[in-house]
Amino acid sequence: MDLDHAVHWILNDGSSVGMLLLFMLASSITVFFGARGRKKMLTTSRAGHDMEEFVREMKAAGHNEEVSREVYLYIEEHYGIDFPILPTDNLCMMLGITDDSVQYVMLPALLKRSGRAPRLGRLMMPLETVANLVDFVERAPLGTEYVREWQTA
Repeated sequence: MDLDHAVHWILNDGSSVGMLLLFMLASSITVFFGARGRKKMLTTSRAGHDMEEFVREMKAAGHNEEVSREVYLYIEEHYGIDFPILPTDNLCMMLGITDDSVQYVMLPALLKRSGRAPRLGRLMMPLETVANLVDFVERAPLGTEYVREWQTA
């Protein structure tokens, strides 16, 4: 491409590319500041909620305190959630955690951390909220439940 063609392209076709780049930049800035505003709003509206409050709410609903604490800490540490997490938070819509991440990353790690193992042949229940996740981990058998009779004698 010689200089005349380059100048022609910039004057005629380059303006479209420039407009596209400008639009992409404006969109990125909007998303960035929107996310910051959302985070600030969640932090403010959830003032007074913390991990201990989460554990108390889960215990009042009949859930294990240790499992509730493990799930909260895992989400906070591994997914960078830095606003208070509620039991009703949707994993995907509110916390940005995909179904694949829940199934292939989060569940195996949480089961291992809590000394539990997945039940073989068990169908996956939909895990939409943090409370659903706590319930699923809590219902998984403890690792010692897999010991066969002949191994206990």
